[in-house]
Amino acid sequence: MRYGIARGIYANEAGYGTAAVAYGTARSSEPQKQGLNAVMEVFVVSFVTSTISALTILVSGVAERSIAVKQAGGAFITSSAAVADAFNLAMPTVGGWIVAVCAFLFGFTTLIGWAYYGEQFLEYILGRRVTLPYRWIYCLLIPFGAVLKPDLVWAWGDLMNALQVFPNVIGLVGLSAIAAAYAKARETRGCRCCRCSLFSFAS
Repeated sequence: MRYGIARGIYANEAGYGTAAVAYGTARSSEPQKQGLNAVMEVFVVSFVTSTISALTILVSGVAERSIAVKQAGGAFITSSAAVADAFNLAMPTVGGWIVAVCAFLFGFTTLIGWAYYGEQFLEYILGRRVTLPYRWIYCLLIPFGAVLKPDLVWAWGDLMNALQVFPNVIGLVGLSAIAAAYAKARETRGCRCCRCSLFSFAS
């Protein structure tokens, strides 16, 4: 459960506060639409993509085999390696390449996205002068992350994510009254039934 939640948060970034950076750049006069898009993004990644990956590992028997190896004290597989192994059982050779290509694209787009997030954060705090040095440092750190031990990289990533989630959750709780007031103001434009209120909010 612990690793599943941690890895799932990497994919959907729920609670990070990064969605505000991405959706804040959209040209829209109705911010609630951007909020609904963000909610659907989390749903698709968490309940569709991640569920398919989990079911593939469970149905193929990779999970049972890996647990048995772990209990025996051997080297067991997790994460993308487990998904690749499961796909290989159903589609020999091809399945592993599919997962490898998807993992590469996910990693590449994640590097671009997080580079943009960090740049926007630091630019807001320190100004435009920090942009170029940040880009150089960010690019130079990528090779170090690629050659370090995976357990160390995952542990560092989990720690850094936790440090940004906790203050963001405090902000979400503090701003929840404003969001609720905005939603209520939208609701009063239509009728009082739940269905119409939902459509009024979504539109």
